Amino acid sequence: MKSSFSIRHPLGLGLLSLLTLPVSLLHALLLSSGYTQAHAEPTATTLPPVAVLTSVIPPPTPSVMPAPSASASASSASPRLKPVRPNAHRSPPKPSTAASATPTISAAVPLSAASVVVAATPTVALAHPSEPVAVSSTAAAPPEPSPSVVIYPTHIPPPQRVRFKWHRGFLSGDAALDWQHDGQHYEMSIQVDAVLIGSVMVQSSRGRFDSAGLAPERHTDRRRGVSERALSVQRNTTPAQLSFSSKTEVLPFAPGSQDKLSWMVQTAAILEARAAGHGGRSAQSNAVDLVVAGVSGSVESWHIRTEPAEGLVRLVRPPSTPFETRTDIWLDPAQHHMPVRIRLTDPGGDPLELRQITED
Repeated sequence: MKSSFSIRHPLGLGLLSLLTLPVSLLHALLLSSGYTQAHAEPTATTLPPVAVLTSVIPPPTPSVMPAPSASASASSASPRLKPVRPNAHRSPPKPSTAASATPTISAAVPLSAASVVVAATPTVALAHPSEPVAVSSTAAAPPEPSPSVVIYPTHIPPPQRVRFKWHRGFLSGDAALDWQHDGQHYEMSIQVDAVLIGSVMVQSSRGRFDSAGLAPERHTDRRRGVSERALSVQRNTTPAQLSFSSKTEVLPFAPGSQDKLSWMVQTAAILEARAAGHGGRSAQSNAVDLVVAGVSGSVESWHIRTEPAEGLVRLVRPPSTPFETRTDIWLDPAQHHMPVRIRLTDPGGDPLELRQITED
């Protein structure tokens, strides 16, 4: 394609006249015409064939033919154009059905929006704060959740405070999990203090209850030496919207989804319902599937195994990658399945373990 310039020289020389010219003059003409450059070895700045073609030969300017009229057919203002006579018997073209239909808009679905699996259609009946919140199966169905979230029946545990002793290697201290609610809204927190250091971590979660159990609205995480991070849930939209203090992205947040603190009480509420015979189709299951959001901006699908362990129920969440933390939590059915022991195991490090202590 590049060598076409040797046939049509810009100075108007024919092929025969080029052959009769001296070599030096022929070479000078080729340099002035760009022929030699066009046949040089390609470099990083050489345009691709399509770009060369479009730069040398500009696209033709389209011609627009005016609509035929009576005066245009009578006169021959443009002798090269033959007037087009309209066909009186030709029907106008029918509009395309595909073009006139309402367009379908598809969007990328995040992790919290895959397929829905509903274990039952439970709703939370309000109760006195000192009693578990029971399940009523006769109330209206919950709003349609975003996919990939399993909706379980729940019995919300009564308010209580669980105190722990913790250790990790040579470090140790006290911790406390506070769970409070009035039957409509809840607040919970966990604080970890180290000996001679003081508070090293404080997490909180607050929200309300809906037909899927706990419905978090705000979750915070503050570590020693690190600024507090938070996530917030706006529930005046369908689905609810999840936002983070650490980034600007907004995600859907379906009923049944939890934060990284509320999931422990949500799991306890699911196991309470199963123990009371209200577990629905999940009553005989040895697993709980949750969608859990963190203040770092993550939204993850957790598959949690349940195992009997000397009168307790052990929750096991194995790491999905070699760099994640393994979580083991022991729940006590006598304390409405609230956690009484927690062990977090990082790869290549000493585990962090919390054990319940009785009140003094």
